[in-house]
Amino acid sequence: MSRAANTVPAGMSDAELAAQKKRYRLTLLTSAVCVFVAFGGVYGHVTLRQPWGLPLFALAMVTGFGAQIAFIWGLVKANRTGKGV
Repeated sequence: MSRAANTVPAGMSDAELAAQKKRYRLTLLTSAVCVFVAFGGVYGHVTLRQPWGLPLFALAMVTGFGAQIAFIWGLVKANRTGKGV
């Protein structure tokens, strides 16, 4: 049996679901921006031979992965406490 697309998971209110969706979209946006910044850092370091390229790449990677880890951590925390965000 399939669930309807607009049903709320058990134990989660509409407000909690909306907050999770907002956090998901923010994580996607942050990750996408970090990918482009990381490519810019690699381009600057390899092609333009600029010293700022490598630190920019590292910062973008740490920020992008950090955003994803924070999102997953929030999901796990919401499932354990049952309170949501």
